[in-house]
Parts: sequence; structure tokens; C-alpha cells
Amino acid sequence: MPESIRSTRVLNQDTVERIARYVSANPKTYVLSPLLVSVDGDARFVPLLPEAEIGQLHIAMEARFVVNGGEHEKAALEKVLTEQPELAAERIPVVFQPDKRLRRAARIYAELKMFSVRPSASLRLLNSVDDDSARLARELAEKSKPFQGLVEMKRSSIAPRSRMLFTLSAVHQATKALLAGLPPKPYEERLALALRFWNSVERQFPEWGQVRSGKILSSALRARFIHSHALALQAIGKVGNSLLQSHPDDWEGCLASLRQIDWRRENTKDWEGRAFIGGKVSKAMANVVLTSNLLKKAIGIALLPSEKTIEQAHQAGKARR
Repeated sequence: MPESIRSTRVLNQDTVERIARYVSANPKTYVLSPLLVSVDGDARFVPLLPEAEIGQLHIAMEARFVVNGGEHEKAALEKVLTEQPELAAERIPVVFQPDKRLRRAARIYAELKMFSVRPSASLRLLNSVDDDSARLARELAEKSKPFQGLVEMKRSSIAPRSRMLFTLSAVHQATKALLAGLPPKPYEERLALALRFWNSVERQFPEWGQVRSGKILSSALRARFIHSHALALQAIGKVGNSLLQSHPDDWEGCLASLRQIDWRRENTKDWEGRAFIGGKVSKAMANVVLTSNLLKKAIGIALLPSEKTIEQAHQAGKARR
């Protein structure tokens, strides 16, 4: 491959890993798109029968090939074959495009990427078949009281007029924070624990129920309160994780302290620089930690050393302002 083309072809290794896991987990049912390949070299088609459109394509061994579409699938299949050589007999469709001296390859690649649409995080979670955490988020969206009927399942943002309160991506991130580092348990037990936790959290925020009943728009709630944003949901999940480890028998009672917090956005004394910056809610991990720090203080949970460091930096910044 010419260096001028190679320099523009950077593989996303996360995508390669994700496709490889998908193929490995579904060796008999996986579905992949055809590869699109530019060919610089002599090629001839030999029909099986006179004038038939089915036959054999003969390409010279010295020909050069450039994969313009499906490069991540190709890399993933190569990875899978090193681990599961029994799949070597598998086949994938390939579309060949004659391209003398590979003059059109860069343009073809650029135009393919121009019109490709990366699915939202929520849509990837909705369609994931080999990720238990995605399955867990979907079930919580369907079964838990705070999320049932109020989760945007396809987009990673919520339209201003939507009645949805959270995105599937937000539920997923918050629940991952909740269960992170806990002793391994069967899926059904993790689901039961997550359902119990989020149902308990919902009782601390009556405004969420008002969105469900139609008494208030979700957009109006987000405009007034921090607790209706993905940032706060993830922070609550993070605090829940600490509660499950430090108060395994009475964590539900500890959640009542969430009611004592002034969640109003106009409470800039607590939230500016912590949950939002310049009046705009920030989903940066540092802000998630700072928000969870405030919740931990209200509940009476000690901060971890890393959390103390972030808190001290925040307080020092406030003192300088």
C-alpha cells in the first residue's frame, strides 16, 4: 500500500476488539458487511457458462490490494483466526474495484467515510448482543420504576420536547459505576440488586414521578435540578457502589440523605465548578467525582484518596476565585 494511502488508514482498535468479540461469541450466526477492495493489477473474469454472469475472477499474484471498506472487519477476522483457527473455512463477500495505480483509492475511502454514520452510544447498547452490561441497562429501562417509559433508547441526547428523562447510555454508565468492583454474581442477581437500588433512589426524587405522570416536562426538570442529568445519575451510581461495600445491610436507609441536598441549579454555591462550569452541566469524569463527593459528604461516607485529591484541587480553585 502506498504510504500516502497508509498514513490515512488508522484503525480504531476498540472497534476491532468489539467486532472480534462479536464474531467469537457468535461463530455460527455472525453477520458482517462485504469488504470493498481496490485492485491495481491484471484481472479477468471467466464465466462458468458462455455469457453467464457467474464465474471465476482471476487476479494476478503481483496485484496490489487496498481495503477501502470493511478494514475493521478484516482486522477483526485476522485476530479471531489467531484464536479460533477452526474458523479459517469461513467466507466473507468481497467487492473488487479495478483501480490502476490505486489512483482512486484515497478518494473512494474518503467518500465512504463522508457518508458513514457512527451509531450513538445508546443505539449501540440497544443492539448489543454480547455485552451483559448493555443487556442489564436495557432491562432496567424496561423494568425499574425510575426508568420505565422515561429512557431514550436510541439517541445519546434528549430532544427539548421529549418526555424522556435519561438516555440508555446514561443508565448504562450509572449502573456500571454502581456495580464496579463488586464480587462477581450471576446476571439475575446483579439485575435484582440494580433494580432494588434504582427503585430506592427513585423514592428520594418525587420530581421524577411527576415527569412520568405528565405533571412536569423532563426539559423543565433538567432546567431546574441537577439530579435529572446523566452526570448526577452516574454520581449516584458511584456513591451507591461505596454504600454497597461499606453499608451492605442498611444502604437503603442511607439513601434518604439524598433528600437533604439542595439539587436546584440556582444553588451555585454547591454546584458551580462541581457539576457545571459556567452554568453548563459537565459530564467530565472529574465533575462526576466532585458531584459524588458532595453526595458522600451528605450521606457520611469517607472519600477515597483519589477523590480527596480532586476535592482539594476544587476547593483550592474556589479559594482563588
